Amino acid sequence: MKRDAHTWLHAGAPEKLFVGETEIALLWPGEKVRVYLPAGYYVLSARGRMDNTVPTAAVDIKVGQTRVYRLSVTPWTILIQPAVR
Repeated sequence: MKRDAHTWLHAGAPEKLFVGETEIALLWPGEKVRVYLPAGYYVLSARGRMDNTVPTAAVDIKVGQTRVYRLSVTPWTILIQPAVR
């Protein structure tokens, strides 16, 4: 997961990244985190500083598969999207 560098005034705050209900990272703009998960179905989510925006992405990981996602913060929402490699 890589967080986009912020492009607007108030996007400089960290975002919490979760797998299921477990917080796994606190991402600042431009930071990335590598998460190694066994094969299975997972829900990724992120929460902003006010904990009021909770976007989700359902991920079904197969054995030997690599997935890359990006976290984008806009003035209106937080997005979790597959990244272009």
